[in-house]
Amino acid sequence: MSICVYNDQTHEMTQTYEYIYNFPYECDNFQKYAFNCIHKEENILVTAHTGSGKTAIAIYAIMYWIKRGGKVIYV
Repeated sequence: MSICVYNDQTHEMTQTYEYIYNFPYECDNFQKYAFNCIHKEENILVTAHTGSGKTAIAIYAIMYWIKRGGKVIYV
């Protein structure tokens, strides 16, 4: 299974990365954009209303680094 991410240059959604974590629902565009940033190993700051899906991004980042042998501290 792969994930579609937003391409800043072409302004299109492109299918690029394999899922690091399979969510039981379709992720929102802001989440997919964050997943793309995680794969590029960029720093990101996500602000959104309670219940909007910020934790899903944290879960994705944690799984990304654990699968690469990294260490994670989640505060």
